[in-house]
Amino acid sequence: MYGLEDSQPVEATAEGWRVRVSLKAFPSRPIDITTARVDGKCQVQAWTKLGNSVSRLEHVFVKTSWPFTVDFVRLDGVGPDGQPVHELIRQ
Repeated sequence: MYGLEDSQPVEATAEGWRVRVSLKAFPSRPIDITTARVDGKCQVQAWTKLGNSVSRLEHVFVKTSWPFTVDFVRLDGVGPDGQPVHELIRQ
């Protein structure tokens, strides 16, 4: 099941707003979506745990099979050190 959990808390931050969403399939891995004004423009980023640290989420790929099976989920992002991070989750 890949819908969202019922609760998506919204919080004001010093930079803008943060919304926490959780997929029903991965309730222990929430995704924080942040907004901020940067150089007069709205910047939106997603953050979640990749490997051992919280990283900026750049890409999510879900490999499915017929009829309704998920083979794996690949998460790609940028770690706190600025280096690319990847994680493969198999169900």
